[in-house]
Amino acid sequence: MDNEDQTMDEFNCSLLNNYSLYYNETFSDCSTGPFEGNEMYGMVATMLSQLFYAITFIVGLSGNTLVIYVVARFSKMQTVTNFYILNLALSDELFLFGVPFLITTQAYDDWPFGKVMCKLYMITTSLNQFTSTLFLTIMSADRYIAVCQPINSTKFRTPMISKIVSLTAWTISAIMVTPMVMYATTIEVDGEVNCNVFFPHIFDIPGHVFF
Repeated sequence: MDNEDQTMDEFNCSLLNNYSLYYNETFSDCSTGPFEGNEMYGMVATMLSQLFYAITFIVGLSGNTLVIYVVARFSKMQTVTNFYILNLALSDELFLFGVPFLITTQAYDDWPFGKVMCKLYMITTSLNQFTSTLFLTIMSADRYIAVCQPINSTKFRTPMISKIVSLTAWTISAIMVTPMVMYATTIEVDGEVNCNVFFPHIFDIPGHVFF
């Protein structure tokens, strides 16, 4: 029986070497945490991080929802810049969607939500990473055009163009997260369920991608 357990542990660790993993949790038998051996410090760190996540969720959800409401509700607020800000707020709420999952997973050291929610969590989190980066870049370019090309900027800074640019950004981001749709799943290791993204082992070259 001990030999079988040892074989399974070797297989699990070998599995880590044959796939690139997108972690939301780590495998305890294959890596050591900074607080291993000191349970009290680990508990304190976990509680503080959960408190931070909870505050981030409450403040972020309230603030971004208010931004979305104000820009969508009042026509005088629907400028080109504010439209990009609205899209950035929508992107931030995709991240906030996953915060309760982070808190729960960290508390129980397990993923209790199943494969479907795992896939949805990975998709929204990855989509946030791409869209937030794109819209920050777009807003920087928009500010540059408005300040450095004030006369010619009226040709490019129109509501229609801002909608086209925003739609393009969301489309590109959706394409980029396609691997999450295909490969996000749950895996059980030593009785603990983890939500990860497993990329196929290509050309026998092992690698790890940690986010």
